[in-house]
Amino acid sequence: ETYLEQTINTLPDMIWFKDLQGLHLHVNDAFCTAVNKQKSDVEGRDHYYIWDIPREVYERSDYVCVETEDDVIKARKTCLFDEEVMSAQGRRKLKTYKTPIFDEDGKSIIGTVGIARDVTQMSEYKDTINRLTREDTLTGLMNREYFHVYAAKECQNKALTFVSLDLECFKELNERYGHELGDAVLKITAEELQAVFPDDVS
Repeated sequence: ETYLEQTINTLPDMIWFKDLQGLHLHVNDAFCTAVNKQKSDVEGRDHYYIWDIPREVYERSDYVCVETEDDVIKARKTCLFDEEVMSAQGRRKLKTYKTPIFDEDGKSIIGTVGIARDVTQMSEYKDTINRLTREDTLTGLMNREYFHVYAAKECQNKALTFVSLDLECFKELNERYGHELGDAVLKITAEELQAVFPDDVS
């Protein structure tokens, strides 16, 4: 028991043990940090109390934490899930491994154990990288490279309409008033396009 306690408390990932009623039997230090509660205020409590989410709010949200416990028990094996929770640090994205705990007979399930890694920042980095590879940094519109990828993919499934615009005298404006004003004009044009065609790709 001492070895187990020291092991789970040195890990940065959240770890918890639940019974079949969904009550947390034991959690590690990282779990307590995430929910901003002491172990004595977590153990013996359910998901709604620990994460400060009223049941009716949970049921109207896209959280799936409780439902995945049932999935693990039905599958009778370790499963990996993408989950979101509202923690003390705000809304967090988790990669969560959950596995059933079997009784000594090796057949009866008496609870579950979960290990969750916070991947919020990693997901934000990935979203930023994806955005930068497909958007023009000045206007936020689709860049040339992504346009060709998008067009090749979409043209296989349906007919598309392309609209091409030319800003009259833009070259002269740049030369006369400078690139800073030219950039401002491009930004305004991009905003107008997005406002006029909110459901289209620009």
